[in-house]
Amino acid sequence: MNKEDIIYQQIIAIASSYGIFDCIPCARAIKEFLIRQSIHGKHIKINTNSQDPIYGRIYDDSIGELIATTGHHEGVIIEINNVELVFDNIHHQGITRLNWIQNLYSPK
Repeated sequence: MNKEDIIYQQIIAIASSYGIFDCIPCARAIKEFLIRQSIHGKHIKINTNSQDPIYGRIYDDSIGELIATTGHHEGVIIEINNVELVFDNIHHQGITRLNWIQNLYSPK
């Protein structure tokens, strides 16, 4: 296993330890790990600009579930094997940025 694969497995382990509604601590833990490893990552956030009980909801089509009630979701983008992947508390194995964004929706 090369170093990139080892890092990938460690990120999966970190992300897997967080459940639905834990995007902020998950992203923070991944960022802290990347900083310790001197690896560049990008913090990605999406906001509905509403904390209304209805319009603050964010759903993820890929799992068919509500993932946020605060109008906020976030993850960390890391380049692995020349592909930018978003890791979050939902997509432990990583997902392309385009798929990540396309999967998220809100009633607003």
